[in-house]
Amino acid sequence: GLQLQWLGTFGRGNALFYTPGPTAKAQLAGLIGEAQALRVPRAGGTAWEYFFPFGGGSPPWVSGMAEATGVQVFGRADGSLARPELLEEAKAAQGLLRTAPPEGVQVVDPTGTHFLIYSFAPGMKVLNAMTQTVNGLYAYVLAQPADVDARLLLLEGLRWLESNVDRYMTGSWSLYAPGGPKATGHYQGVARAFLETLC
Repeated sequence: GLQLQWLGTFGRGNALFYTPGPTAKAQLAGLIGEAQALRVPRAGGTAWEYFFPFGGGSPPWVSGMAEATGVQVFGRADGSLARPELLEEAKAAQGLLRTAPPEGVQVVDPTGTHFLIYSFAPGMKVLNAMTQTVNGLYAYVLAQPADVDARLLLLEGLRWLESNVDRYMTGSWSLYAPGGPKATGHYQGVARAFLETLC
């Protein structure tokens, strides 16, 4: 059967945001409406849950990367669709990023805050996922600079990246996760692009 893939959904939302014309705007509004109907209460806010088993995790599980990309899309759609209530919904979706696993994806240590790719895998710290999550928060903060809580969350994520990014470097390439295999060419490119944006 069909399964929801929230990262793909919100990736499509970002593509529609950058596509000019009324058709793309109408499609973005439709995507937002469907995402609103399918979110659930979780971690003191709202969340988009995955409902299929994956990588040893049982549903319902959540992903910091997908959630923050949703925050990014809702924050951008506020201006594109002239719907200011979407910023409040983007803020509510940040509950996962403030809550420890398995309910949320926040892992705090002395170097800052890491946001997990999978709520069921607290030891798995994936570079491309972390950079994409922080980039999603950054896009929201640009849209809502007065949200001090979100700015602090972003800064804690940036602090973690600055302190830990060297753990992923081999000298000629990057690792998917510390102690893990080398990243694929795609993941290497994704992580580098998001790090460049954040710099």
